[in-house]
Amino acid sequence: LLGASVLACVYSAAQALRGFQRMRAAAGYGGRSGGGLADFAGDQVVAYLLITASAAALPITLRVRSAVLNVFTDAMTAAISLGFIAFAALALSAMLSGFTLSSSAAAQPY
Repeated sequence: LLGASVLACVYSAAQALRGFQRMRAAAGYGGRSGGGLADFAGDQVVAYLLITASAAALPITLRVRSAVLNVFTDAMTAAISLGFIAFAALALSAMLSGFTLSSSAAAQPY
């Protein structure tokens, strides 16, 4: 779960930086930005990693939590919950990236 969370954090930071660079470039010359397929694929991969890591950690955490209730199990439960929330955010981002990708593909002539 930790590795998937770190990867999602790095990916999200890179996407934010890339979005900032796109806004600066669009303000300069009104140009077109590429990379829609990379955005869509990246969102899909990172969302899949988050949901699988959270789903894999959940049963073990629940089993340990039923036997021992301490700060560690509370922290793991919170991390799993935040992993599911991050998955929902990346799923929304993937839908928006897919819409942008299909809109740009439909606007181009054959």
